[in-house]
Amino acid sequence: MKARSEIWLQQEHNKSFISWLRVRLEQTSSERLKWMANGPNKTVLTYQSYLVKGVTYHTKERDRLRTTQNSGAKGIKEVVEFNSKQQPYGPVASEIQSYIGVLARKEVKICYNSWKDVPKEVKEKIWDHVKMSYQVEDNWKIKCFESACTKWRQWKSGLYKKHILPNKDNPDKLNDPPSGSGIRQEDWRQYVISRMSDDFKKLSSLQSERCKMNQFPHRLSRRGYAGLGEQLKDELHGDDEIDRAIMWKKARVVKSGDIEDEKLKNTFEKIDDYIQQKKEGKFKSKGWGEDVLTRALEKPEHSGRVRGLGSYITPTVYFKQFGEKEKGLKPDEKTELMEARKHIAKQDLLLMQLQERLTRLEEQKEADDEKGSCSVKQPVHPVHLIDENIEDVELISEMEASLGKSVSLLSHSSKAIVAYGTVVTPSGDSFPDGCLCVAIDEVLDPDMLLPYPISDNSQNLGDAVGSHIAWPAFLVTVKEMSQKKKMKEIKEVKKRMVNNYDSLKSSLKVLYLYGERNLKNGEGILISFDDDVFGCEFEIHLHIEDIVSFCELEPISGNCIAAYICYLYKILVEKDRIDTCRFMDPFSVSYVPKQSQDDRARALFQGIEKVSTTQLAIVPCNVGLHWILTVIDPHKESIYLFDPLCHRIRNDTWTQTVNKAIFMYNAKIGRRGKKQPHWEIVKGPIQPDSKQCGFFVMRYMKEIIDEIAIKGSISLKSHVQMGDMSTVQV
Repeated sequence: MKARSEIWLQQEHNKSFISWLRVRLEQTSSERLKWMANGPNKTVLTYQSYLVKGVTYHTKERDRLRTTQNSGAKGIKEVVEFNSKQQPYGPVASEIQSYIGVLARKEVKICYNSWKDVPKEVKEKIWDHVKMSYQVEDNWKIKCFESACTKWRQWKSGLYKKHILPNKDNPDKLNDPPSGSGIRQEDWRQYVISRMSDDFKKLSSLQSERCKMNQFPHRLSRRGYAGLGEQLKDELHGDDEIDRAIMWKKARVVKSGDIEDEKLKNTFEKIDDYIQQKKEGKFKSKGWGEDVLTRALEKPEHSGRVRGLGSYITPTVYFKQFGEKEKGLKPDEKTELMEARKHIAKQDLLLMQLQERLTRLEEQKEADDEKGSCSVKQPVHPVHLIDENIEDVELISEMEASLGKSVSLLSHSSKAIVAYGTVVTPSGDSFPDGCLCVAIDEVLDPDMLLPYPISDNSQNLGDAVGSHIAWPAFLVTVKEMSQKKKMKEIKEVKKRMVNNYDSLKSSLKVLYLYGERNLKNGEGILISFDDDVFGCEFEIHLHIEDIVSFCELEPISGNCIAAYICYLYKILVEKDRIDTCRFMDPFSVSYVPKQSQDDRARALFQGIEKVSTTQLAIVPCNVGLHWILTVIDPHKESIYLFDPLCHRIRNDTWTQTVNKAIFMYNAKIGRRGKKQPHWEIVKGPIQPDSKQCGFFVMRYMKEIIDEIAIKGSISLKSHVQMGDMSTVQV
């Protein structure tokens, strides 16, 4: 009897020990100790056990089923490899996915209805564990949560199929959670109640029908599309992007290579046919919904995933589709933005002046470098301004200028001689740096503005005769005075900032002469726009620098583009065609270093939301020292891009900005879905140099307006033939 009682006690002890140990650990052990006791187990255990300080406790019935061993802490973070699409691949990728599954089952209760209901701190705990064991970038955090969500749902689905569905007619067997699952009694009870409800049964039936619609499941097992992609790259010995149609096809081929399904075989043939057409140039992929795979499957792309690429790939990643919730500008932010634009306009004007000065200094330096020890000195003046009989003219610096020498004063813009004088000693301490003090003896151009006015009443060179003035040293030359007999002819030559003045059209000559006579001291021509031109109050100041650049086919500023739009708008008004298009001002969306992409997208959205259903938005934009033209049809989500530098999209930042604006517009009008806007490249003549992009943009705008004026509608072409850019100047 004693022996039997001992055997009975031993058996009872073995049966109740596991339950006692679980309760004991839950009552006396901290969460940190429990986690340390389990260790970083990175494999799915096929038996029920508890790991305490490296010792495995399991029942005798489960001992024979033990097939895995706890790996233990290695003390070194393993590096996870990612491909270009931020998908993990390789052996470590499989480990981290298994580890995420273990964490999801351990940390997240099954009683939550969806992943959205899981508390944020629980999700953060999973991420902390992953970061502690693996070396991954912080930007993979969202993808980690997506993986945990998927594995958590799969675990719940497995519990339902294995334990609830077979016993749905026997509720008594559903009172307790599965042995060794680690699920709390109350959590299990809530989970069973939710799965036995009528709503869940309807949802389960619906999802089952959806699963049956998957006619062509892949056969990649755990390596996934990421592993397949790397394998294909190794086989092809290249880093080029592999078409997702090829990936989709390879993922559905069995090891033997046989294709038993006739529908799958026909789909493969369609893919091969479209790929061949693509190589021959007969088929062009146009992004969202227009590539090889979508055409072959004859089914539209899903808005939340991309077929043939695997997990973590969305249309945002693959098709470069961007969207953001609309955010309005506050009044103070609008004021700050307007002030920034004004400041930028002033900086652009100053930059143009500095660039002009630097160009002329370089020309002077090249002229000096060409002078040899035995060569005849060449004048720095333009030939048509200085008589060829004028003798030696030597450019001197401030240090080289000696007192008492007779000098000639040159114009900053044209290098023409505008006055004669004598270098004298400056009086006073506040004398401009880099200048010489010159006593004016004779003036050739009395209307020439003084670089440093003497007083409010003496601002012209004609008012400075007999006075001492400051003149930039690099514009002071030493010359012989033997050519005074030619001075009358030189007096008759007016200063010209435009080098090709004689070849200008009469209308441009009038414009230039007006600017030369009236635009002094930084003044500008004020141009006020009707509110209907840009949809708001708008005005610009056209400066002499803008006029000169326009006349010489040099790089132009946004002022010239805006002034030209004003001219085109008047044509539309005269032809009663203002209902066909709406212009965007060239400053609101052009690239500014301190303006974010979101601000530019918001400004573009505010412009296109004013476009009626019969109008197109015409958007000239400077993407960074280069002008392009974009025509947007927000109602059809169609975008036409004209880049005079090439026939392709060169600036991803601009395409992202436009796409964001389109998504803001869709959100405003209540249009659902995430359809990728359709982009089309308008081909035309390539600009001959790096200076005329602005003229090409104006010319294309003129082509559009001319077509509207004649036909009454717009027929945007994918290829245009444009004439001489000088016709824009008329």
